[in-house]
Amino acid sequence: MRNMATDVELLKRDLVELSHDFHRRGWSLATSSNFSARVDQDHFIITASGKDKGSLSVNDFVLVNLHQPPPDKASAETLLHAALYNLMQQTGCVLHIHSVSATFLSMKQSEVVLEGYEMLKALSGVSTHHHLETVPVLPNSQDLEALSQDVLTMLKYQPNVHAFLIAGHGLYTWSESIFKAKIQMEALEFMLDCESRK
Repeated sequence: MRNMATDVELLKRDLVELSHDFHRRGWSLATSSNFSARVDQDHFIITASGKDKGSLSVNDFVLVNLHQPPPDKASAETLLHAALYNLMQQTGCVLHIHSVSATFLSMKQSEVVLEGYEMLKALSGVSTHHHLETVPVLPNSQDLEALSQDVLTMLKYQPNVHAFLIAGHGLYTWSESIFKAKIQMEALEFMLDCESRK
């Protein structure tokens, strides 16, 4: 039988390492960004609100029950993470960054179309650079319940997207594991950086 406490500690360590890496890259400065990982079908851990991602520790996470209101200390965007976990049962990790390129593009376009990049093959299920990836841009809102519903509505009509942007806010992506979500984020950020330089 798997030990939930052991699983949680391993996930925390992996997310702390990822957080420090993303901070060094300039994607998660100050207290921006939030990262989460599924523990089991009913629970996930997420970064606590207001934590510096460059000095994040294993003590800076909150355990969330998908069937209950999130704890007060959890990230303000916990409801959005929960919506993604509830919608896509295979999702094991959700990552959100505030990089310059992602934020810049989110304020200029209603969607970002990525095509022709070899890096597209880093996205889950994509095997060719001929793939066309559309990254939708959603309006920002301080009403996280409404924003979560906007995300679910978007995914209903665009179920195959690997990411979305929130205007003036940043980039979200998800995958079945922390490692795969990290690889996907790196690939997306590379392509968005290229797009921002056009």
